[in-house]
Amino acid sequence: MDFKEEYKNIITTLSESLFKDFVKQYVMSYWNTDEVEITDGPWDGGVDIVYYKNEIAQKKNIQITVQDKFEVKLMKDVEKSKRNVDKYGYQSSLYFFISKPISHSKKDELIDNAEQNNDISLKIFDANKLASDIERFPRLCSYLTSVFSPKLLHKPSFDIRNKVIYDMFTTGSNIANIKYDFINSFIQYYLLGETDKTIDEILAQVNSQLADNLSHKAIQGQLNYQVKKGILVCSNDKKYSLSNTKKEEFQKLRETSETLLQSLMLTLQQCLEKYNLQFYTNNVCDKLIELYNAHYNSEIEEINQSRENKNISEHKVFEDLENYLKTLSSSVDANTLVKDILFKVSDNVYLNKIAITTMFTNLFRSNSLDAYFSMFKKNIYLDTQVLLQVICWSFKNVDYDDIQYGAVNFFMQQVKSQKDKVCLLTTKEYIEEAVYHLWEAYRLQRLLDIPTIKDLGPSKNVFFNFYLFLSQNDYYEDFTDFLYDLLGEGISVEGLEQEEFIAEVSTHIESILKFCDIDVVFTPYYDELKLAQKEYDMHLIDKKYSKPKRAQNNDLICMLYLSDQNYHINPDSGLLDEPFFITWDSTIYTFRKEFLHKLKGRSYFYIYTPMKFANRLSVMNLKINASCINYDIISLAENNFKYSNDSISFIDTLSAFFKRGDASNWKLGQQLASMRKQQQDDSELSDFVSGKQKNQPIDVVLKNIKDHYNNNIQTSFDRIVKVFEMNEIADDVIKIISKGCEIITTKAKLDDDYFKMFDKFINDESPLVSEVVSFSYKE
Repeated sequence: MDFKEEYKNIITTLSESLFKDFVKQYVMSYWNTDEVEITDGPWDGGVDIVYYKNEIAQKKNIQITVQDKFEVKLMKDVEKSKRNVDKYGYQSSLYFFISKPISHSKKDELIDNAEQNNDISLKIFDANKLASDIERFPRLCSYLTSVFSPKLLHKPSFDIRNKVIYDMFTTGSNIANIKYDFINSFIQYYLLGETDKTIDEILAQVNSQLADNLSHKAIQGQLNYQVKKGILVCSNDKKYSLSNTKKEEFQKLRETSETLLQSLMLTLQQCLEKYNLQFYTNNVCDKLIELYNAHYNSEIEEINQSRENKNISEHKVFEDLENYLKTLSSSVDANTLVKDILFKVSDNVYLNKIAITTMFTNLFRSNSLDAYFSMFKKNIYLDTQVLLQVICWSFKNVDYDDIQYGAVNFFMQQVKSQKDKVCLLTTKEYIEEAVYHLWEAYRLQRLLDIPTIKDLGPSKNVFFNFYLFLSQNDYYEDFTDFLYDLLGEGISVEGLEQEEFIAEVSTHIESILKFCDIDVVFTPYYDELKLAQKEYDMHLIDKKYSKPKRAQNNDLICMLYLSDQNYHINPDSGLLDEPFFITWDSTIYTFRKEFLHKLKGRSYFYIYTPMKFANRLSVMNLKINASCINYDIISLAENNFKYSNDSISFIDTLSAFFKRGDASNWKLGQQLASMRKQQQDDSELSDFVSGKQKNQPIDVVLKNIKDHYNNNIQTSFDRIVKVFEMNEIADDVIKIISKGCEIITTKAKLDDDYFKMFDKFINDESPLVSEVVSFSYKE
């Protein structure tokens, strides 16, 4: 067994101080010296570590980092090394130690860059390289074992069995023989602690672990196979034991697993120490494994096509963990601490492996393990929100700190690496909705002429936010340039109205998606659409969730298509091949049960988030990305601003009240922005905005006005827009809105009496300013 992967997993979890000590041990071994010191100061040329030969410091550039985003630091270190060569006579090389793995192609790119631009020979010692050298330098293995063993306060309630079984199972496992390889891993683990066991004893043990009724014949066949492979030995009296070679190998695996567990516990302990909660490390660890198990339990429900949500959701477990931390300390920002913990442990595969083994065991018990690893090509349908991120990612693959963008980045990389197993699709309706989002972004950019608008909270528009990020990083100064570069040549949108814009841009968006290997399907008309709309409306009301009618309609059309088995027959097998729906919208997942119950004759379809499906692709190939599950849990469990009904984007709401092309002279817009800025800075409003979303009173008032006139069949929304656009009455309107802000601090919603003041403007019965000021709201 190759332990390189295990050592790499341990190295990636090391804190900065521990990794520096580890590199110190490595340097001692690599250059055969005991004289090594960590340095930090300008007098040493800015290097991170120095070693001596015969008490003489060696002039080598050695740098250390544990950062994920290391490239900027590396380039600065290369430039620093060049200065050391020129000024102090250092060797023209840089030894760069990093605790994260780097791909071969990225290494080649960095090495070429350093040599071509700075004449520096760059040698990169990443987690992969360091892990492969541990067997070569025994002191490194001793260091890793010693550094963690005394650190545990207690041991967690779970043992290392599942983690070791996972590694036994995945070492050299063959997907085609997955079920028997899984059985064999349980046999091997049992014999790791026992010797000279009969077939009956082994059969009883395996059946008790897998809750199955495996036959004597089936176990005998696997024992014979393992004896033939040299994994087991069989005595003359038909008793089985692990071979000495395998026993030694598996014992070493158990030791490295113990080290990885201790590393995990130390990471958790350090997170909790900031709040003096380190004595609860074991309880928090137990709750983390509940969270991981909940994540994979939903996989079991999907693969078994369960129409009942029997398992506790990961969202609920996440909230339970938050609430538990709140009971420990009232001063803790529990949501931030949970996310911090998840990010910190994301490099450690330990929790992932034991949760996956639990999932595999449950799949085995339900006779679904083979189905999970099915090699049939899967049809994957993407909804609008996923498409938006795909379009941004395909346009500029940059270091953008956005959870959904990062999730799609990983998702697309996984899909790209497994093209033979996945076919990406979307619907015509979703493309048009994506183009509508681009239209909204096009309208939002007009408001950038209003001073301070960028400081008044983010938009929920994916394209607009991505443009702002690119503009802040000197990619673009003008939104139109961004738009034309995104869409490609042969496009002009100047002067187009909404429907014209959508018609013009749709073909360009289709071309972008085609380049990403995403095909478009044209959905038929379904008579059941009205019934589905009625049921979905009721579901959304029950969940207290609002959603634009356009988005609702497009989702229902897609669900009707996904559940129409006429379009999902596998041409090779002639059998129904249930499609996969990729979305972040949790209401679709919760509505699916009612949808399939009310609309008879509909077939099942799977629902996954991008990260969860990417994780499934990884697990199906018996590979794990440790950060993948944490990314998914965080993006789903937190009340993310983009998708929360409780959060209001000021700039998005403001944009609805202005239809003209230039906002630089829009008087009311500037006044509203100033009011929003004042409220944002006003400490007296801290009680009102103490919730997670930090909505200001003006946000709520504007949303109330927008909702009222959008739903008012007697008054067109365009008429209230004209009121907001008129500079002559801006002072009067701002006073009405100010009054609304006073009201909304004590009431959740404005009622019809308030809107009568706007109705006077709409009906050309402009009230006097004094009338507004003296307005008495009816309690």
